[in-house]
Amino acid sequence: MYLYQTGYPCGATVTAGAGCEPAAVGDAGYFIIHFELFDRTPLQNLVIVTYFAFTSLSTVGFGDYNPRSDEERIFCGFILLFGVAIFSYIMGIFIEILQKYQDLNRDLDEGDNLTKFFGLLT
Repeated sequence: MYLYQTGYPCGATVTAGAGCEPAAVGDAGYFIIHFELFDRTPLQNLVIVTYFAFTSLSTVGFGDYNPRSDEERIFCGFILLFGVAIFSYIMGIFIEILQKYQDLNRDLDEGDNLTKFFGLLT
């Protein structure tokens, strides 16, 4: 959920950031113009931008939606680096949780071994 919360605004910024200014008819130099996002409903734009954000941040990058201008490419590069940093942070927290869980189970396993030991003595 956290990746969605950061991925969608980043993708929406890409579509609106560099390509906001009106362009001449037939100019396909920006993401928002090339993929005709002005002619789509907000729900369709949400799906396209979310799809672009997830395929980019997951490094799949099918290539069907991609940044068109140099400004968009530079901006996407920074967003991808930011996404890797967030993913690394989340994975670090997840690994901490797993280690604490293993430590808890280790304490329980030691108690189980003690029970087995006392069982052998009787």
